[in-house]
Amino acid sequence: MLEVRQHPARGRGLYTTRHVQGGEVVLQEGPLMLVAAHTMKDAACAMCLRHLAAVAGGIQCPQCQQASFCGSACKQAAESSHWVHGLDVCRAYQKLGAVSVGEQQALQDEQDLDAARFLIHALCLKALAVQGQADAIQRCTSLLSLVGDPTEVELRVATRLRPVLEHALNAVPNSVDVTEVATLLRKEQLNSYGILAPPPSTSQPSSAPAAPALASASLGAQGGDVQGAGYAPMTEEEAEDGERRLRGSALYVQASLINHECNPNVARFDAFDQQGPTSTHVCFKAMHDLPPGTEVFQSYCPLSWDHEERQAHCKDVYGFACTCQRCQMEGRHGDRMQGDDGSSGGWMTDDEEGGREAGMGEDGEGAPSISGVDGGSMAVDADAAGASEAGPLDPTYLQLYLLKYVCPIPSCFGTMAPVGPGVSLHECAVCGHTRSEEQFLQELEGPIAE
Repeated sequence: MLEVRQHPARGRGLYTTRHVQGGEVVLQEGPLMLVAAHTMKDAACAMCLRHLAAVAGGIQCPQCQQASFCGSACKQAAESSHWVHGLDVCRAYQKLGAVSVGEQQALQDEQDLDAARFLIHALCLKALAVQGQADAIQRCTSLLSLVGDPTEVELRVATRLRPVLEHALNAVPNSVDVTEVATLLRKEQLNSYGILAPPPSTSQPSSAPAAPALASASLGAQGGDVQGAGYAPMTEEEAEDGERRLRGSALYVQASLINHECNPNVARFDAFDQQGPTSTHVCFKAMHDLPPGTEVFQSYCPLSWDHEERQAHCKDVYGFACTCQRCQMEGRHGDRMQGDDGSSGGWMTDDEEGGREAGMGEDGEGAPSISGVDGGSMAVDADAAGASEAGPLDPTYLQLYLLKYVCPIPSCFGTMAPVGPGVSLHECAVCGHTRSEEQFLQELEGPIAE
């Protein structure tokens, strides 16, 4: 269904090899690495990231007290996978937990703690690979294959975190390679997905900006969490912005090849709070029909973000200026998010890497186009919008696109996709809200009639 192709500006990307129906799963993949956020160490399973409020009772690691598990099975699996929570990781977590933010200049905030936790796992994985462990060799090779060369920012952070890592890992001073650490940090930032915690039980579902990376994605990454099991209530500002906390980050090798557009053609779903062997898998569904040869696109930002916010996010996090058709339209005519702008297309990079080839973050391609109401249905025509490198889209297209694919639940702003091939019922990837084609058309008639 998918193949990897090289684009002259975007680098590697995933393209369809046959016609794909809207609602069809284009990619389902298990994780390369999962890391619980430091602030969620008592609320998310260190093995599968399941929220502990969704289970009868969690188990805290009695040694480090810096990791918890949703049950004995996950605890045993994490301990046997030494790079997940073996003895070295446990000891490193214990030492890291004894250092308060601000106590050392090296740890400036919670993001530094999250970065240190990721690096502990990555460096322990590398050590196991050096020892010849087959699974570690495969995972380490996959990790190093991800796009991402360090910038001065990552080099400075790596230099600052080196003594913390050496202390945590009981390593000889100055033995940790700063360039290697900076490279790992950049790969994590560009390729990981932020996994949302469940929404507060007292508020409506909402999405966090998925930015790959611990608050990468992501984008905010759009997630499939639909459970509202008791969680710390959001602030009024968080609720107003439609944001949720991140429980951790996840790296997926194939998903990292999905490039960005502000009008995506796939939506990312996950089910971390469900039981089963695929609960940690990421799933991408086609939002509408995709012809053969179509590049698969996700959005690294929530669809509700305005032009200025999206541009800043793409530039600051991933190092490219988005020039997709939506951005061309909004840049030319001003940002009228809920009214009429449009686009979808390509983006330009700051360096030879072509920006980020993945998304943690937020869950298009260059050609979805809503052709209009025809015979009682809102059809999506990939050819009507034009090729991805074409000029700005018609404003009416974007207005209809956003009305159809942005969740109508207040403060959610998740992405909608058909629940299955040939099915008119759409489901939100963030809050789980469903809406039929008939309901959508009824909602559409209101604003148009006015």
